[in-house]
Amino acid sequence: MQILTKSHRLRVLFMAGISVLVFAGIEWRLYVVQISRHVQYAGLARRQQHKTIILNPRRGDILDRDGQVLATSTFFDTVYFVPARLEGRSPKPELAPRLARLLERDEATIVHMLGRTRRTRVERKLEPDKVAALHLLEDELNLPAGIFEYEKTGKRLYPQGDLAGPVLGITGIDETGDNRGLEGVELKFNERLRGSQTRQKVVTNVWHQGIGPMDEDLLSATFGEKIVLTIDSELQHYAEKALRQGIGNVQAESGVAIVMDVASGDLLAVANCPDFDPNDFSRSRAFQRRNRSLTDPIEIGSVMKVLTATILIDNHLVRLDEAINCENGVAMIEGRRVRDSHPMGLVSFPETFVHSSNIAFAKLGPRIEPDLYYRSLRGFGLGQRSGVGLSGESRGVLRPITEWTSLSRTSLPMGYEASMTAVQVVAAVAAVANEGIRMKPRLVSEVLSHDGRRAREFPNEEVGRVASAATCRTVLDLMEKAVTEGTGKRAVLPGYRIAGKTGTTRKLVEGRHYTASFAGVLPAGDPKVAIFVYVDEPDPQMGRYGGDVSAPIFAEVAAHAARILMIEPDYPEELRDEHAVRPGRFASASGANDGVWLEKVESVDSAESADGDTSARAFAKSSIAQSSDPKPTGGRLGTMPSLIGLPMTAAIQRAATAGIEIRILGTGLAVDQSFRPGSKLAPGEVVEVIFAGRTARRDPAMRAEGEAFASSGASRGALAGVSALPDL
Repeated sequence: MQILTKSHRLRVLFMAGISVLVFAGIEWRLYVVQISRHVQYAGLARRQQHKTIILNPRRGDILDRDGQVLATSTFFDTVYFVPARLEGRSPKPELAPRLARLLERDEATIVHMLGRTRRTRVERKLEPDKVAALHLLEDELNLPAGIFEYEKTGKRLYPQGDLAGPVLGITGIDETGDNRGLEGVELKFNERLRGSQTRQKVVTNVWHQGIGPMDEDLLSATFGEKIVLTIDSELQHYAEKALRQGIGNVQAESGVAIVMDVASGDLLAVANCPDFDPNDFSRSRAFQRRNRSLTDPIEIGSVMKVLTATILIDNHLVRLDEAINCENGVAMIEGRRVRDSHPMGLVSFPETFVHSSNIAFAKLGPRIEPDLYYRSLRGFGLGQRSGVGLSGESRGVLRPITEWTSLSRTSLPMGYEASMTAVQVVAAVAAVANEGIRMKPRLVSEVLSHDGRRAREFPNEEVGRVASAATCRTVLDLMEKAVTEGTGKRAVLPGYRIAGKTGTTRKLVEGRHYTASFAGVLPAGDPKVAIFVYVDEPDPQMGRYGGDVSAPIFAEVAAHAARILMIEPDYPEELRDEHAVRPGRFASASGANDGVWLEKVESVDSAESADGDTSARAFAKSSIAQSSDPKPTGGRLGTMPSLIGLPMTAAIQRAATAGIEIRILGTGLAVDQSFRPGSKLAPGEVVEVIFAGRTARRDPAMRAEGEAFASSGASRGALAGVSALPDL
């Protein structure tokens, strides 16, 4: 057995002492970390292993009545430079020029930014391809991890371009992105759309990058609610198109076309011209963004005779068989000279309405006591906001009785000394069509949570009764005769009874300036929709009367409304009568074909009406003469193509290209055709094509061919899926 020497024992004792000291130090350190300074070190660990991230809100969508997206939001990266990640070193010299080229910025500006000592924003809402390029640049230059930080901020997008731009409005930038409503629906429902900014702690890696899962509840809280409008995006598109064409035809300053559901008060289309694209609103001016249907009241001229006639008849102040002396077109009434553009003598009251006699209504107006007249006009909605609720809405002008002049009682019946917005007018006319019940105009139907649950509903609201049902039916009959026999002949729509009234007012400004309007309902026998169109300051040499300028726009909008809303024709038997108007190609006043209507018109009187309206015959001749439809020229036609799955205008275009005449049955997407694809057709053969209803658009099998057509580039890119109809 080996005996330890003294030196060995000293070594052992030394090592033991060292071990005791080491373990004592460890124990002491553990005591300090775990007990004495536990709170401090626990906080340090949390700061190193976790970080708080900001979850910016995603602004809610705005949808049309069928769920089509009109406005939505996405996230883009806002990039920040974090100099602390350099740990006191200078950035690599090649970073500044490379970064300047990537961001398309001045190099001196980038150098100055990289020289700062605090966190600095490099670029707001950087495009995804540039974000990817910046990541590659970080890897290529081997930059320190985290030198650039990326924060998601919202960007507002409008997938259908300029569709309903003045109605939707615009957004501005706040700390979370494009998330501050400035105009229109975006402003009205800003608090519901904007969502909430939240903060969440997440686990980080060694580079202080988040790697932990997100809290679903916190994430859900960032989403804004969805706003569902009553607007039908397809009808809105065609209303805007018809309005632009009509305004272009007469070189007018502006105009409005508005469609309202008679029974519910829903606004189905609100077209303004000029308008703008909210995706690029910085290029627009204030007058383009104005929603004229709510902000610009106008004197409606003879359209006011609809309201005046309703009041007269309902209060038994005029008889339908009463004869009224229109004095051959010129009369002195209560100290003023009143003229009619179509002279008449002693005629019945209905004739005075049909031919829009100013003399007759200037004589009849004073029969209504001022208090009754004022209360009745208020009942129609004059002088008060419609209730749509968007900012900037005008009350219009209806002065109290104490401010009436000696001429007011003869001016009001002709549509002067009072002004109304387009929404007020269409609601008033819809009240007559709705058997006297005035409905509150509704633009927003409901609010949905981000996952589709209903958060709030805006029910249809009855405002009150304006007249008896019998009175309103009588007035509709008068309005129908005004279209078939009087000033509104160019509002005729094949197969449908149209009730309407033209209006023309001369503006009290220097020179000759006019506002031309037309208000009507469809169909007259069982009204479904009311439509009001006005065109402001048309070139007088190109047209200035409501029957010339606005009635054709009404007819085109009404044609599309009948198709899209599946409104049954009043006269299906007339569609087979060779002397009546029947479905064919609808020709607008400009000769631009866009629809499924006008082909043949029976002979009518060509004399100008009381409102200066020319006859339907001249219009039809000029329209048909300018039609560019291919016509069979003899011999055998080409092979019958397949139209199944196509929307109506796409089917018409494909058939026209093949030189084939088709007959339209129904609306929506083509589901059947009377000749199989590949069939040979004899000259003059007409192919019947059956279209299914609106719900067919959402059937995946039926959408396939329509989507293929839409993606081919021939369709209008602003409308999504098979509802993207081409401009013909």
